[in-house]
Amino acid sequence: MKIKILLLAAFISFFIGSSFSQNYQFNSLGNGSTTTTCKGTFTASGAYQASGAYTNNANKTVTFCSGTPGVPIRISFINWSLESGFDFLRVYDGTGTGGTLLGTINGVNDIFTIGATFFTSTGTCLTVQLISDGSVTGFWNAIIGCQPQNCGTNLPANDFCGSAPQICDLNGYCGNTSGWYTRDNGQIDNAVGNGQFCGSIENNSWLTFVASAATATLNINSFNCAVTTTGIQARVYETNNCSNFTIKSNCVSQGGAGNGGASGAFTLTATGLTVGTRYYVMIDGFAGNICDYTVTANTGVQVLSFSSTASANQICEGGTASISINGAITGSTYSWTASPPGSITGPTNGSTINVNPNVTTVYSVVVTQPNGCLEQTESFTLTVNPKKTTTIDRIICSGQSVNICGTNYNTPGTFVKVCTTSKGCDSTVTLNLTVQSAITTNLPDRIFCQGASTTFNGNTITTSGTYRDTLLTLAGCDSFLVLNVIVNPVRTTPISRSICQGQSTTFNGQTIT
Repeated sequence: MKIKILLLAAFISFFIGSSFSQNYQFNSLGNGSTTTTCKGTFTASGAYQASGAYTNNANKTVTFCSGTPGVPIRISFINWSLESGFDFLRVYDGTGTGGTLLGTINGVNDIFTIGATFFTSTGTCLTVQLISDGSVTGFWNAIIGCQPQNCGTNLPANDFCGSAPQICDLNGYCGNTSGWYTRDNGQIDNAVGNGQFCGSIENNSWLTFVASAATATLNINSFNCAVTTTGIQARVYETNNCSNFTIKSNCVSQGGAGNGGASGAFTLTATGLTVGTRYYVMIDGFAGNICDYTVTANTGVQVLSFSSTASANQICEGGTASISINGAITGSTYSWTASPPGSITGPTNGSTINVNPNVTTVYSVVVTQPNGCLEQTESFTLTVNPKKTTTIDRIICSGQSVNICGTNYNTPGTFVKVCTTSKGCDSTVTLNLTVQSAITTNLPDRIFCQGASTTFNGNTITTSGTYRDTLLTLAGCDSFLVLNVIVNPVRTTPISRSICQGQSTTFNGQTIT
């Protein structure tokens, strides 16, 4: 939010410096000193936005050089109060006051009144000189940043809405509310504009995305802030000219205790979106705070995705398929590779490739989009199910059969059958079939007399006949034992013998008188 000049003395924002950012106090820096940095606040003295005063009778210079080799550095002034006509803050290009005078800060003003006030080096250094007289002191609040560098697969957020880079994937976009960014589109400012934003605008920057659904959610997390008690601000808009904006989401302002809290995670939910339409995310540091942040596109954001003619991303050995990368904008370029190599047939520089792999293969494509997404590498795994050759040795009994892939076999021999598995891949089955016939064994006849008996299969047999016993052999087939039983009947033969009284005869070993 905007910190008005009359209230600055009452505004307390305690800042703890860290390895990520620091409050550089002019009064504490040595005359002629050089500080190398890309992230920090710059005040006369005291904490950022606490209106700490500079000293009387100053004639001092300090130099700031870019902490990123080869890129320029920028100092952006948020507000200031210097004795008009007597105290001057001059900014020179390069090291020392021998370079070009880029501008002078004097009097009382702020960016909300006169717009963005910043100075950018043509090389990598800027020098600030303070000249003050013997009475009346003042203050200033500024932020320092270097030209943002790529973070992740996207270009950094842009200072201007019309050049905003697109959020390209769901893996998280990283950036920061750098001191490089300057105030723009103040007409939507909550302090002096039409209230389309939930705070004042100091160092806003822009991202964009294409909607893939009527609702999109963006998870945002801020951290490593220069002022630890506050964070960032953000909202989603629709615009076709980057001048007139339509609100599409909630607005979050991490403004400290009682006003959204300090840095941390929050969610933007954009509704009423049109699929295929571009929308814009504005991110600003609360009161010009410098914070790192990540943006994760949770749902509803069009990103790169794969499609394939292969069902469930699987293919049979010897089969062919096409793989396409979707979601890249017109004018994108593509470069495909395969691991293991050799299975791409035809061109490798289009959005679609044709393949005929024999083993499971990972296909990677480097997509370069002309919208700030830079080079994205995406990978797609195509699983190859190999053809199988199976040999089956089977013994069956006469009258039985074997079913192989819907065909019954019941005669001895070798048979080859091509089958289709549940995954749709052919398998070859070789069947070696042996048919075991039933065996009949005739036992020797058993002959005995009537009244006698014999046993067979655990049973007592007393009558003549043919008896069969079924046995289960090792081959699993029935075999038969056959027994013929002959029972001879008992015969009665009358014998007549005549003897005289007093004589005897023998019968069956006995003497009869």
